[in-house]
Amino acid sequence: ELNRLVSLAGKEKLSYHAQWLAIEEQTGKPLVLILDELPHDQEVWKALLQIMLSIFESKSSPRGKLILSVDEEMHIPFRDLLRASGCAYAEVFLQPLTWDELQDAITGITRTPVTRDQYRLQIEDTSANNLPITLAGDLTDGDTTLVAPYLQVILSSLWEKAISENPQSPAVTMQAYQQGMMSGDIMYRFYTQQITQLKTWSEMPVQSGLALDLLYRHTSALGKSNTLDAATRKQTYGDRLSVVNSLLKQCKELFLLTGAQNDGSNLGHNLLAQVVIRHYSISLSPGQQAARILNARSVETSGPTVANWLNEADLESVENGMEGMRSLNAEEKALLELSRTKKIQAQQDRKRNRVIRIALVSIVAVFAALAGWQWYVANQRYLYSRAGELAFTARDILAEDNTIAMNVAHHAYASLTEDSPPLVMQAMSDIFHGQDERALYSANFPHRERVFSAVFSPDGKYVLTASEDGYAKLWDLKGNELMSLPHEIEVTSAVFSPDADQILTITRTHVRLWERDGTLTDKDTIPETTTDLKLFSTDGMKIIPAPVGTEPTTDSLSSNPLNAVFSNDRKQMLTISPEGSSSLIKVWSANGDSLYSFICQGTEVNAVFSPDGKSILTASNDYTAKLWDFSKPFLHRFPKQAHAMNTIDYFPETNTYVTASFDSTAKIYDGSGRLIDKLVHGDVVNSAWYSPDGKRILTASSDSTARIWNPKESKVITLRHDHKVTSATFSHDGKFVLTSSLDSTVRVWDLNGKTLHTYAHQGDVISAAFSSDDQRIAAISSDQVMILWNTEGDSIHMFRHPARIFSVEFSNDGNTLLTACADSLVRRWSGSGELLGEMVHHEKPKIAFYTPDGQHIITGGGKLVKIWDVNGTLLDSLIHTENVTSIDVSPDDKEIVTACIDGTAYLWYFNGDLIAEYKKHSGKINYACFVRDGNHVLTASDDGYVMRWRTPRAIYAGLNVAPVYKLSKMELEKYGIR
Repeated sequence: ELNRLVSLAGKEKLSYHAQWLAIEEQTGKPLVLILDELPHDQEVWKALLQIMLSIFESKSSPRGKLILSVDEEMHIPFRDLLRASGCAYAEVFLQPLTWDELQDAITGITRTPVTRDQYRLQIEDTSANNLPITLAGDLTDGDTTLVAPYLQVILSSLWEKAISENPQSPAVTMQAYQQGMMSGDIMYRFYTQQITQLKTWSEMPVQSGLALDLLYRHTSALGKSNTLDAATRKQTYGDRLSVVNSLLKQCKELFLLTGAQNDGSNLGHNLLAQVVIRHYSISLSPGQQAARILNARSVETSGPTVANWLNEADLESVENGMEGMRSLNAEEKALLELSRTKKIQAQQDRKRNRVIRIALVSIVAVFAALAGWQWYVANQRYLYSRAGELAFTARDILAEDNTIAMNVAHHAYASLTEDSPPLVMQAMSDIFHGQDERALYSANFPHRERVFSAVFSPDGKYVLTASEDGYAKLWDLKGNELMSLPHEIEVTSAVFSPDADQILTITRTHVRLWERDGTLTDKDTIPETTTDLKLFSTDGMKIIPAPVGTEPTTDSLSSNPLNAVFSNDRKQMLTISPEGSSSLIKVWSANGDSLYSFICQGTEVNAVFSPDGKSILTASNDYTAKLWDFSKPFLHRFPKQAHAMNTIDYFPETNTYVTASFDSTAKIYDGSGRLIDKLVHGDVVNSAWYSPDGKRILTASSDSTARIWNPKESKVITLRHDHKVTSATFSHDGKFVLTSSLDSTVRVWDLNGKTLHTYAHQGDVISAAFSSDDQRIAAISSDQVMILWNTEGDSIHMFRHPARIFSVEFSNDGNTLLTACADSLVRRWSGSGELLGEMVHHEKPKIAFYTPDGQHIITGGGKLVKIWDVNGTLLDSLIHTENVTSIDVSPDDKEIVTACIDGTAYLWYFNGDLIAEYKKHSGKINYACFVRDGNHVLTASDDGYVMRWRTPRAIYAGLNVAPVYKLSKMELEKYGIR
């Protein structure tokens, strides 16, 4: 922060001292810099101290001063650090506001000319309505608790109201103040804001109701603040005192509570009491519900004998709410034990009755099948509904944790798989394909507070974490806690010994040596200024200072993006930079090439590579350490190209992709998205396809050529036309090549580039295709004619159309053909030229083809895609918001992928259900297709990207074996997953 402020001196890279002097020289005034509420982090202190010394310990000392504020509890450690440095300083202890100072704080902005002119604020202080005196009285009347923070809350609220009512001349009035206080709006907003921050610290106390219970204990029957002394607090929360003490500390930091004599505590102010009481009275948190049940029962019963017991519903509510309320007294514990006994008896009675019912059911076994079927239908309906609910839950938690969201969506799909509701598959697909921005972690290592460090054991089989919650913990790679090492205060670092048999930990006061079984071997005090474990070593029995020059026992990375962490083999490097409330981790090769990046929650993140370099371990102030496995890279977005991409094809045996682009190249990529090779044309490459055996690639270009490319032999054969090549395809057996061109010809070539036949048309040839047996060729031209040829060069039949023909396709058996015409009709023809039927598409159909199983016909054009049976009966329509550019059907005929000019590809079932939207392109998608196994969809777009997408069933199958974090038992129960 200091660096940011003093850099205002200019763009020159001056020292801090020079920048400070430059600011004073430019302004002609001393520079006074105030840094309020320094963090409780000695590393930050040390860095700040170095800057201070560089500024103020020079010969030409600045005229200004630096004012720092620290909490009372941190005053002595910070002062000791200043003394040790020899830095000159003066101490000022802030005292409570007096009556006059309080009124001055309220009205001061109206009495100073500069602020009066700047803010134009008026404060009502007439004899009838003197707001400063009234407000000061309310803040101090009978209350010794916090004044300044609550004054700030009230004044901020009144200022917001005044500026909203009259921005030009804002006025704070007695009426506005009284309305805000009487309605409770001012304190309610403050309470809600602070509880939200408390929830960020830890969800459990807020969700369970424990925080509200603690605040309520600080109110009196008269609706005022009340003191809760240490003895009463211990008696009230005996079995969860450590949690309550941590909560108490956090509430003090948020000004909800304040200290009192004898380690007691008060509510932050009397003004807050009514808000707390009201929230407690209407709260539906588990703790408050449990307390109401027990309090009501204590009124019904009296004396030491328990005269009644809790029913199962009340018992469950009490048991669920116990962590959110006070400790139970002896009578309440006895009541719970009796209720549990009665519950067991009731369960045994139900079990006995169940046996009787089973015997009765056996008598009417003839009806069992019907009952079973009805149950099955009802259960399927329940599963369908429950899967939908889980899909909504997954989307709700996506922003907070995409890995948890992915797990919930995965479980939603698991119950019905391909019969799941479309919204389940959409949710799973959307979350999964967000990995190029937010990766999925493979293991989670939670703490209750910030995690300072996380390291691997030398063999990479274990993880060791150190946290602000006072624990160092040992985990396996799946996130199972194996051992916990308790400390009295925060553990700033923990490392393994080189043989991994011992563990070294450090706090601000001690360094400890532990055995792997948790036995403390040695302990030594250290100065509070010593925080680095690199300064210590061990001989196996005791802690000794590390020799000068000893290599670090672990690698780590601060959140400073200028620092970097290397893998053990020095072939990879990672950097960390802030990204809002998260951190962006980038991984680079030794050559400086970006390999991948991912987002980690938290603003203060450390990270290290695993010993084998295949995964990354992070430690964050989001209270977790996480393991990220990149052994199987997730490829979704290929490297961006400068020009539009026309087509993409995939060959599974070599796991490679070939693309055709507007930049006049065809390029080959491996499965990780790395460019392997490229072929350069003289103009736009319109298409690029693998041969059936994958050894060759066939390209068609606007440079009047098609080319047969053998990358393995670095051999290219050019097939020349006299004009743009509109299509080029291999025969089904891979022995021949068919090309069409705007030079009005269709040609058949052998694989050596020899022309075998040339077929002449009157118009420009738009496209040509082989029949399934490669014995016939169909070609369409701009003169509205489709001609059927044999492979000897003879014309078999000529099919004339009333308008332009957009496409021609053979049926799978080769006996019929489909043509799509600009007159909105798709026609079915026999090989002899007979018109078998017409299908009305209503919009100009540019695509028409048979599905792989030959049972359906798909037509597409304009904003419509239609599904027909083979006789031309319309079965369903897929409606789009923009024109469709490409259609493909999965090899198993279960799914359809369509692409639009709106930059989105859509995945459908044949019944018309939309099951996924692939919408990360920013330009028109020119081509979309399935790979041969049907598990992936490929898209090529004008935005220069080629993307690979997984279908929902492929996502589900992959997640079953993928190194992705699995929900814990507690999380499964939380989301109702069985």
